[in-house]
Amino acid sequence: MELKLYSDDDIRKDAVPYTYQGKEYPYSFISDVPGDNPDVLGEFDNHQLADRLTEHKAVTGAVLLDCETCCFYAYFTNLPAARAFIKKLNAYISQKARLIREAHAF
Repeated sequence: MELKLYSDDDIRKDAVPYTYQGKEYPYSFISDVPGDNPDVLGEFDNHQLADRLTEHKAVTGAVLLDCETCCFYAYFTNLPAARAFIKKLNAYISQKARLIREAHAF
């Protein structure tokens, strides 16, 4: 089972910040996360993954998710918020992979 985990290199500083309801989000993360991790997240589309991460409190007030079925869009008000989100996303992917491995071993 191969995992695609994300790093600071996957966070982009946009020349023109994304603006939503008057709030600027100068940093973004754009990827097809389930597509990058089909063995772990294959049952999710990007909307479902966003819902799941929201349920698990990975999304704070400094994070805006605006996903499409085939692409995961996350926007951030600052770099620390982006890094914290990527850390939580990686933890979710890793934990889910561990649970799948354990289930297969059972």
